[in-house]
Amino acid sequence: MRRFLYLFQVEQDLPDHLRDAAGPDSDVRFLSYRARSNDPRSVFYPSSSWSQGRNRLLREVVGGDWLYFIFGDADVRLEFTARGAESLARRLSPWRAFEEFLLAYEPAVGTPAYAWHLSGMWDLAQETQTLRFFDPVLNAFHREALPALLPYYDLLDEACADYSGSIVCSTAADLYPGHVMQTNRVRALNPYSLRGYTERLLTKPETLYLESLRDPRDAARYLRQPEWSQLPHPGMGVPRRKAASYRVTAEEMASRYLLDHPIWMRKRELLAMPLQHEFYSDDPASSRAKRWRKRSPGSAPMPTGKIAELRLRTHALRARLGLVRTSRVFALGRWIRQWRYLARVQAQRCQRRLRSPNEAALWSAWRTHRRALTELPPDGPDATDLIGYALDTLNDPQVVFVDVGTGRGEALGRIQDGVTLRKPVISIGVDRVQTRGFTWYTGYVLGTVSAGHMTLAAILRQYGFAQRVLHWVRIADEQPLTVLRTLDGQMDQCLFLTLRCPAGVSRLVEPTADSSPWHQQYLVSAGFAFVALTPGQGGADPEATFVNLALARILLPDLVP
Repeated sequence: MRRFLYLFQVEQDLPDHLRDAAGPDSDVRFLSYRARSNDPRSVFYPSSSWSQGRNRLLREVVGGDWLYFIFGDADVRLEFTARGAESLARRLSPWRAFEEFLLAYEPAVGTPAYAWHLSGMWDLAQETQTLRFFDPVLNAFHREALPALLPYYDLLDEACADYSGSIVCSTAADLYPGHVMQTNRVRALNPYSLRGYTERLLTKPETLYLESLRDPRDAARYLRQPEWSQLPHPGMGVPRRKAASYRVTAEEMASRYLLDHPIWMRKRELLAMPLQHEFYSDDPASSRAKRWRKRSPGSAPMPTGKIAELRLRTHALRARLGLVRTSRVFALGRWIRQWRYLARVQAQRCQRRLRSPNEAALWSAWRTHRRALTELPPDGPDATDLIGYALDTLNDPQVVFVDVGTGRGEALGRIQDGVTLRKPVISIGVDRVQTRGFTWYTGYVLGTVSAGHMTLAAILRQYGFAQRVLHWVRIADEQPLTVLRTLDGQMDQCLFLTLRCPAGVSRLVEPTADSSPWHQQYLVSAGFAFVALTPGQGGADPEATFVNLALARILLPDLVP
């Protein structure tokens, strides 16, 4: 019995660039979604979404004896990286090199390297790296891990094609940490990008997955980072070879997940459907096919119609002219656009420096006469300007910014676009609802910070900042003092502390409703001095900023008394 089974979704017949996937130890099956193929290895499944197609292929082969079930898209190509040069010298096919990696490590989920995996920053000194997110363009599932991870949850397909893959990534990260990995010898390309990425915001699938957890108090499960994060994926660790079975019993699944949740109920339903069921029918007149054609979402594997044909032919012409993403011409154009953007930002920074007051003078005025929180008028110095100037004078190159209740990432956006020359090297956003602001951050956490559940201290431990200086902690949550309390003993590691003031400044001046004295007097007694009051924009609550005097005297001796 051959150990590898490749499963592709194509228009009609298997493209030439995928024929090399078949080998002495591998079989190929494929699904055609546009027109019926005469190849006996094919399955016809017209008018189907990307997730539906993969589930139809899975239903066709589930229970087989292959060691790995490898799902791939029609436009995937494999090529060697610099790390795989020795494989190229041995005249191996990239497909065979990928199979060598799977046999050597036996990961629960194995992938080739891909453009945005690990932010594209592959460490070629390592043969493999673990992943939190992996692109579904080519994924190998171990037969023991397959029942826990697949089929794909397909009921969000009409909203976005990426949603089903996000749920699989989350499940794999929680069930098999250290066993979800990529090889750095082979990378995947999909220059035609037949499957559109219509939405990058993964709020729906992540929230849905978190709701299915039986015990959400484990903070590690809440750590969710965008694809382009500059940080190592938290909790993934070093690659680990298979040392035990990947099978997860029904009892173990029930102890971890709420099995009556829609995700798991739908997966059981898909596996229980016989192949004769109308949902798996190859009849273009079936109710499933009619519904999908009526919806006609852009996330279909290959949208039909004249516009789609024109789009494909235009892309093919651009590829022949060297204008696709992988070409040198495209790379040169991207480089020019980046430098134009940097030049525009620099010009805006210079204009702002000429228009705004000198931040050094503002710090001098603050040292001369420090006011209480309620004595400073709302039109006083902007805290972001003061902090930006302070960041520029730091000797520490690892600037850390933690933002709770990020909104659209406006605070970090101001720093990135000209307030300061020194950018935060590490920025962690935390919010209960993932919004467009998450694209600014090097790390992002989806969830609500609260005592006894997901705390700021636990998040910082996951990111490796338990004993690090936190240069700026901004808490714009509806309950800023409750969130601040979850810092535990790390409050003295905060250099600048910005707190939202719900219902006005009095919220921080007067004692809180509970017995804990978390108000301005407590912050002052803890060694923090009031710096500035920033009025909220558009009727939003103002924010008060404090500086840790003891820490600032070490890091910013020229600015604080």
